[in-house]
Order: sequence, then structure tokens, then C-alpha cells
Amino acid sequence: MPPQLTNGVEILGSFSGATGTISAINRNGVVKGFDTFIQLYKYLATQVSGVFIQNEVVTQGGSTGYVHHVEGSGGITIYIDGMSYVFAVGQQIVGQTSGAIATLNTMYPPELVPGAGHVQYVENISPVTRANTQSETFQIIMNF
Repeated sequence: MPPQLTNGVEILGSFSGATGTISAINRNGVVKGFDTFIQLYKYLATQVSGVFIQNEVVTQGGSTGYVHHVEGSGGITIYIDGMSYVFAVGQQIVGQTSGAIATLNTMYPPELVPGAGHVQYVENISPVTRANTQSETFQIIMNF
């Protein structure tokens, strides 16, 4: 069984020899384990005016992205996907449909790095003929 990263576990740097004890696992400002991942850019922001609409295009200068969803009011958390460039903190974004405006205060990148993993197992199966109403179940195993 591989070692588990949990609170209280001692860790050792393989190159530096530095040691430490895990006090909390924090990803994107949230204390949580490795059972879920958010692949959206997360911004903590201050709502200036209006209300952002799900799936609307937001802009900052020449950069664009799509609102996935927004949590809160006043001080909001806005999740954005499909960005042409990463939005700059300290600047405003504008909703192209709603006209909503928010000032971005803190940015958290997606939690996984695309292309950084290695394929550990591949199983090739014979082609399957599918009906239009058929559903599929996929199992993905990830190791860290």
C-alpha cells in the first residue's frame, strides 16, 4: 500500500533532506484531500456591479474566458474556463452579456497540470457497436 498524505504524517525531502510534518492539505484555498480536482481557474473577487451569467464570455483587455459558475455576493468566488490568457489579479473583468464587473483579488490555477502525468495501464478492447441511447461507464485510476 502506498504511503498516505494525511495530517500528522512526517515527510522527508528526497534531495534536500528537509523534514516536516503535514498540518493541512490545502489546494486552491480549501483544505481537502486528493479525492476531487477542480480544473477551472478560481478567482476571489469583489463584485463591482451586476451579476455574472453562467457560460457568458468575460473579458479583461484582450483576454477572454467563460464563466462556469459564481458563488457568493459582494465578495465572490468566480470559476472561469476556456481562457485565452490568464486574467491578471488587481484588474477588473467584464461580463459581455450581463455587463457585470468584478475586481479580481486572488487567483488559483487548475489543480492538475495537463500533460504532466504518465500512462500506467492501457487495455485495448475490440470495437463496440453502440446505440444512440446507450450510456458508457469509464474507470480512470490516478496515482500520485
